[in-house]
Amino acid sequence: MRESSASPSTALSVIVVTYNSAAVLPACLGSLSEHLPGAEVVVVDNGSADQTVELVRASPAVRLVCGHGNVGFGAAVNRGAQTATGTLLLVLNPDATVVAVDRSDLDALSGDRVTGLLGCRVRDAGARYLIWNSWSWKTELCWTLGQRFLLPRELTVSRPRLSVKRRGQWIAGAAFVVRRSEFLQADGFDAQLFLYFEDLDLSRRYGQRGLPIGTTDAVTVSHVGQASSPRDGDLMTSFALLSLIQYVDKWEGPEAARKAAAWCLRLLRMLEASGGALGRIPVIGRRAAKKRESAAVVRSYLAKAAARSPIAGTYAAAGDALREALE
Repeated sequence: MRESSASPSTALSVIVVTYNSAAVLPACLGSLSEHLPGAEVVVVDNGSADQTVELVRASPAVRLVCGHGNVGFGAAVNRGAQTATGTLLLVLNPDATVVAVDRSDLDALSGDRVTGLLGCRVRDAGARYLIWNSWSWKTELCWTLGQRFLLPRELTVSRPRLSVKRRGQWIAGAAFVVRRSEFLQADGFDAQLFLYFEDLDLSRRYGQRGLPIGTTDAVTVSHVGQASSPRDGDLMTSFALLSLIQYVDKWEGPEAARKAAAWCLRLLRMLEASGGALGRIPVIGRRAAKKRESAAVVRSYLAKAAARSPIAGTYAAAGDALREALE
């Protein structure tokens, strides 16, 4: 089902994908009203069970796309892009707010020229723009598991800006600007990647097409990070690992994907074993035991995904790779 208020064609459309985002959405929409009053705003809701949809319906200037269930972040952005009418698209997480707009830069981007994929400026500490260096899949895997299982839950660490020039760069999906026509011609996000790594894949495909990957000062945002909706950490980690394996299959082939799947399972077993050993140590024991339980849960999720995809129409290649790794 699609619900929308009438909206004229505009130079800029903002796409916000929501899933139980009622706690953060008002600040996001308020910032758009303040800093981008002429923009078309399209909220694509992925089956929220909280007050998200009611909040959008109470904002008559906001267009609502809903009723399709939870199709994942990338697929929802694709729906928003097909609905929007703007020349440019600003894709914005619901836990992000716009804090400044450079009108001259925005007008220049709206001109008749190639735009590419542009990461927005961020005002938060630790990052200047939402653009990152690409890593090998092994480094990505270690970073994903290290964040989840080796760091205290209350500690947030920004992604290191390791210099790997030959691998190129990618634009984070939290806040970026694209030309709508270019995005649609590139087939948007890969819907096989339900959650995570869809932005890395999109950046790589833009690069293949010779489209620029860069940054823009047209829009500055503040981004909380991982606050868009209540999170099941073990499930989110499982989706990240499935997306990584699927991504590896797409770009490096089935054999590399099988190796990535085997690495995932092996490292999770190691984390379970180390958590069990550390669980006997006073003070840190309880936390280590919980990390061990989480690693076991994630490994169980991956084993289930090898038998059947958790989301219809996604992770087919990842499932094949996991089945081979488990044999």
